[in-house]
Parts: sequence; structure tokens; C-alpha cells
Amino acid sequence: ISSVMNTKDRVPLYVNACAEMGIEVEPPDVNVSQTDFAVVEGKIRFGLNAVKNVGEGAAAAIVAARGQGGPFKSLWELTERVPTTVANKRALESLIMCGALDSTGASRKGMLDALDAALGSGAKRQEDIFFGQESMFEVEHPPITAEEYEKNDLLRLEKESLGVYVSEHPLAAVKEQLARKTDCRLAEVAARRDGEIVTVGGIVGA
Repeated sequence: ISSVMNTKDRVPLYVNACAEMGIEVEPPDVNVSQTDFAVVEGKIRFGLNAVKNVGEGAAAAIVAARGQGGPFKSLWELTERVPTTVANKRALESLIMCGALDSTGASRKGMLDALDAALGSGAKRQEDIFFGQESMFEVEHPPITAEEYEKNDLLRLEKESLGVYVSEHPLAAVKEQLARKTDCRLAEVAARRDGEIVTVGGIVGA
């Protein structure tokens, strides 16, 4: 999967192949993932740099900060420990959208709503540390709301930020019916003869 990272449209083919072989592929997680795809506890775990808008620098900075200070307990903590100049708003938006911060226990909608405040707080904290003005008192952060998106919206955001459904596919419930009604998978279309008529199933994306 890492070998096709530069052509992200190939990643879904490999992820689907893993599923068919019974190999579990887990979504990215800021508290578990490495920079690239890696085997974690017998499962393939998405690398942080596989997330759209998250470059090598941001992924490496998150992994390094986790190695130094342990797992991130909240979005606020991540923005305070990882330079906001490296892990910027677009990168963090994509990480939240794909579920990479779910292990902090907060809702994705709540974290997206609080992102601007968290980035401001993180930048201020890093500036204070740089100038040696770090307070000995813990900073109180407002709670992140528990309100969450509908399931289909969560899957849509996951697909948007990863290019593939990982936690669950919207068509999983009708997989067997689709198999009976179709005679070709979308991944196989390119290998079929020109002019051949096939029946495929999927979701219209655009």
C-alpha cells in the first residue's frame, strides 16, 4: 500500500484486496499510527501521511511529539505539543474528519467546531514556551461538545479525507445482493475488452 501512496487512487484497490483476504486495515490514529502504513498488533494501520493535506513533515512531527510526551489526550493537547506551523488547520481538519483523533474520546463535529480555538491556544502555548514564559498552572480549556454527525456524514468525511472507506462501507449491508446482480467489479473494468458490456454496482460520487 505504501508503494502506491503517490497515486492515491490505487490505495482503495489494495485496501479492498486486504478486506477480501481477511486482513484488517485500521484507519489512522494520532496515538497509534506511524508516518507510513505499518503493521500494528497484527493489523495494517493507515499511516498519517496517507491522509489528504497531511504532509510528511506534519506526520513526522505528530509521531515525534507522541514519542516524547506519550499519547495525546485531547485536541487541545495535540495543538500545544505539535507546532501549528507544521500541523496546520487543513491537516488537522483532515485528521479529525477521518477519525484519527477519535481515540481522544471527543466527537468529530465537536473537534471541528473547536479547531480554531485549539489552534489559537496551541500557538499561544508554543510561543510562551519559546520565550520562557510557560505557566506552571494547567490551562483550562472549554469542553468539546458531544454532538456528532450522522453515520452517513461520518463515512462521507472519512472518504473525503482518505480517498477510501475504512471503518465501514456504505454498501456493506447490500454486499451479497450486489454480487448477485453484477458481473464485474469496478476495479476490474480496465482489464475487460473494449466494447464489452458489463454490469457494475457502486455509489455515484459526482
